[in-house]
Amino acid sequence: MNRNLFYSVLIVSLTFAPILRGQDKDVRALAGTFADALAKVSKKSVAVVDFTDLQGNVTELGRYLAEQLSVSLAMTGKGIEVVDRTHLKALLQEHKLGSSGVIDPATAKKLGQIAGVDVLVTGSLTPFGDSVQLAVKALDTTSARILTASMTDIAKTRAIEELLGRGITPAVGGVASAPGGGAGTATSSLPTVASAEVMEIQFALISCKGSSNGISCRVLCTNKGEDRKLEVFGRGSRYDTLIIDETGSQYKISEVLVGNQRSEGTLVSGVPTMLTLSFDGVKSMPSRIALLEFRCWVKDKREVFAVQLRQIPITK
Repeated sequence: MNRNLFYSVLIVSLTFAPILRGQDKDVRALAGTFADALAKVSKKSVAVVDFTDLQGNVTELGRYLAEQLSVSLAMTGKGIEVVDRTHLKALLQEHKLGSSGVIDPATAKKLGQIAGVDVLVTGSLTPFGDSVQLAVKALDTTSARILTASMTDIAKTRAIEELLGRGITPAVGGVASAPGGGAGTATSSLPTVASAEVMEIQFALISCKGSSNGISCRVLCTNKGEDRKLEVFGRGSRYDTLIIDETGSQYKISEVLVGNQRSEGTLVSGVPTMLTLSFDGVKSMPSRIALLEFRCWVKDKREVFAVQLRQIPITK
């Protein structure tokens, strides 16, 4: 079975993220329930496709909730392996599988084969007055049999209504592209803290968060050239990846993830991939990072280059 399984966060509609926090607890609870049910039947590898309406149409709300559930499943700590949805999309495009969000038994089986997963998670959204009903199912990819299912109601806030009304076309095997462009188009208008473009790669910093464990920065990488491998130098390398805070204190990298691969991963052309940079040993949490600098190696260029992002606020 293909074990090239990893997860990343493809952030959708960050403008509404603070307003959508109310759904986080419901999604995490749903992920825990599904993880328990899958563990009982020895199903550990999962792919989550975009959630649709009853006609198979994908909206940004469906994609947002699918992303949230994907990450929550990977974070349950119950051994669930979740395929990165950008990697899944690349596989679907390569195999020319499906042109809508509807998953039938034949599609489920094929998806299981090409992605190497035991379970396919699908969902549907149905508006009802002041709420939207979300129905989620986990399908056995060998038989399309429902292993577990759940329903919940989401309050129809202004943000929910706007995301629900934003259609995405066409959907490819349940992982959709944004209207008016290819993969990654939807992320071009996302609010970012800082950005830089080097070697045909757009680095857009989404956030740097402080916690008791240190500081974690998330950078969305979009490759504008041919598919390529990107290595980001981490702890123990001869190149420093570091942050300098507003007082001049420096902290070196403790961990680098490209998607969820340590230090190195493949950037598919036009498909955003999340880069996570973690720094520990922070004794007094600053309010701002004056400089974030990391060095990278792109295999096709055979050249080390530096990315610098400045004046980054630290959130909790």
